[in-house]
Amino acid sequence: MEIHVQRGEERIGPLSPEQVRESLSNGNFQGNELAWHSGLSDWVSVSTVLDTLPNAGNTTAQIQQHTFNVTGCIFTIQPRQTEICQGDTIGFDVIVTCGEKRVIADEIYISLMESKTVHTQKGLVTYHRNHDKKILASNITMEAGESHSFEFTIKLPDDCVLCDGKEITGNLLTGATDGWCLYMHVENDEYRASGYGKATEVVKPIAGGIVRFMAAIGKLVGSNTWEELGEKMEGRVIGRDPRSCFFLTIKSR
Repeated sequence: MEIHVQRGEERIGPLSPEQVRESLSNGNFQGNELAWHSGLSDWVSVSTVLDTLPNAGNTTAQIQQHTFNVTGCIFTIQPRQTEICQGDTIGFDVIVTCGEKRVIADEIYISLMESKTVHTQKGLVTYHRNHDKKILASNITMEAGESHSFEFTIKLPDDCVLCDGKEITGNLLTGATDGWCLYMHVENDEYRASGYGKATEVVKPIAGGIVRFMAAIGKLVGSNTWEELGEKMEGRVIGRDPRSCFFLTIKSR
């Protein structure tokens, strides 16, 4: 469905419903602009035009929910958009529910993660890097069946790698995939006792030392390049469990 928007003397569009929804959420539209699509007898405000679309009331129901078991918690992810394109601001409703046993967590977070496979002298290596991380809860104790609701909104880079939302098989150790995903994490004893948690415990101090070294070198030689490399290293996730990833299907803008 194509939507046309009138702002003063400016005509905008045609736009998709997802583009209108994004412009309302990021402030590009104030809501009092006029909008029209085929099937309307007159112009309406852009803040209400989405409600006039066919099956508008069933939009959320048509978008599939995704459920993940993450070290004692159940994450339910409800996307707010039917499709995702490069540069989009995307939103998700997140429900975290405690499983059968009490969960005591230092931190529960969700992040937008980029995965990238590169060729090295030792073969293919996959790096995972957090581009944005939202801490949902800190120092929390959850009883069995207890639930908490959150929102997660993030803007994708305009030139982000396109992907079909499917994990590349062939590297079972890293769960290699080129593209983007939502990564869910619960920092608790169960995670720390897992193989991923133990790997993080060993490698993280080393990586932190490298980051500090790069930052120091950058300041010493007056180069931002070293500091930027350090920042990229700092965002890398070492002990990533691929079962805690919701892979995104991203289309070209």
